[in-house]
Amino acid sequence: MCVGVCMRCKYTLPLLLLFLCCTAVACAQQPNAPMYLDAYKWKNRLVLVFVPDEANAAYLSQKEMLYAEKPKLNERDIVLIELVGGNKLYIDGKLQHEKQAKAIQGWFQVPPDSFAILLLGKDGTEKLRRNQPVEPEELFGLIDQMPMRRQEMRNDKN
Repeated sequence: MCVGVCMRCKYTLPLLLLFLCCTAVACAQQPNAPMYLDAYKWKNRLVLVFVPDEANAAYLSQKEMLYAEKPKLNERDIVLIELVGGNKLYIDGKLQHEKQAKAIQGWFQVPPDSFAILLLGKDGTEKLRRNQPVEPEELFGLIDQMPMRRQEMRNDKN
């Protein structure tokens, strides 16, 4: 009888440890962005611009620079996302639901009274974060060095 119990323990303990390790790994893996942004994963790069209000000088400067380069944004599959004051969300210029704005603002931990610009790769991971406007050429240079973008450029040549 004691031998049977010990045999069960022999297999139960390693299985329990394996289960706990797998659970810990699964819990540690956080999604890259809120579910609202999942639709863009593997299709688009995202440029998120967080601003306290629409009259913010840094925002107006950044917006002007990016909109002037719209063809280059499109060429690189970039979607522009603007978050204003933590409660307004524009995706490619279209106003979205306030709930989405708050979720995205919270996820990226940018205070609503701050300016920030973020670049997310097609894989959904953060590639750049700045608290001042970024020249489009800097964004394009960074993107054009990414392996996925290099592959896209090779495919475009063929």
